[in-house]
Amino acid sequence: MRGLVALLLAGTIAIAGCSGPPESIGGGATAAGPSVAATVERSAELTPGALVGRLRAGGLAIVVRHGRTDSAQDADPIDIADCSTQRNLSAEGRAEAEAMGAAIRELGIPIGDVLSSVYCRAMDTGRLAFGRVEAADAIDGRAVWPPDAGKRALAGERLRGLIHERLPAAPDRNTVMIVHQLFADALDGTVLGEGEAVVYELVGGRIVNLGTVAPEEWAGLA
Repeated sequence: MRGLVALLLAGTIAIAGCSGPPESIGGGATAAGPSVAATVERSAELTPGALVGRLRAGGLAIVVRHGRTDSAQDADPIDIADCSTQRNLSAEGRAEAEAMGAAIRELGIPIGDVLSSVYCRAMDTGRLAFGRVEAADAIDGRAVWPPDAGKRALAGERLRGLIHERLPAAPDRNTVMIVHQLFADALDGTVLGEGEAVVYELVGGRIVNLGTVAPEEWAGLA
């Protein structure tokens, strides 16, 4: 199962390679650029029950790529205040977001802040899943568009900074961060499908990747 398990990697991994734009606030690939300076560790494999137990304890980041969308491209140019100029959640994406939120509540997983990119598809994912959402400048997709090596590095740095800022302030709740694909990819090479989540913890100043959860897997956990 692609979700729920981290790769069986010991130690740390370097962040390198190339990526497409914030999963298409456009389309296509970027040129390979310098790696983001810091590293992220990957946990040994966690069972689904162990991952749920960690989430119930709180203090983690649940980084979610927005739900499934209804088209491949945003308009050019877009109006951030006009959702009709943007890719939006499909009916499937809306249903998956609602199901994810319901499963998380059923599992008794405490949720604190729900932070999001300002794009409609990201904000709607937060509202549908958790009933509330707050736009966060650090993960605003506009900051890393159009993509290039420098923007890729910026995306990783911004997500890393947000994790370091928010997790210590909420040790008994999990912080949700709804992002575009480029952010997690730039942080540690995690390529999220639409609606998929990756869970990070902060241990002594180190970010640790605990594994991923596909949108359809939340209900199975509950």
